[in-house]
Amino acid sequence: MSAKLAFIAARAAEHGIRLMRRLLRVSPSWFHDWRAAAPKRAARQAARDVLAAKIRAIFEGSKRRYGAPRIHAELRAEGLRSRGKRLPN
Repeated sequence: MSAKLAFIAARAAEHGIRLMRRLLRVSPSWFHDWRAAAPKRAARQAARDVLAAKIRAIFEGSKRRYGAPRIHAELRAEGLRSRGKRLPN
């Protein structure tokens, strides 16, 4: 569903938000809440990118020998936690 919201945001200058919301059947509160949360989504993505870069660096630094348990231990030693969530590829 966020594809609809992204489409509306990208084309807002061309067609107007109200018209597109009506045509795509998107409520005003849904669209405005989604748009207000954009900085948080960007910050989470940036944090995932940093974490992925650290994981790659640890893996390459071990000559591609470390698996998930050792990489996780290295990250924990650096003070990073995954909070039980899946790490990005």
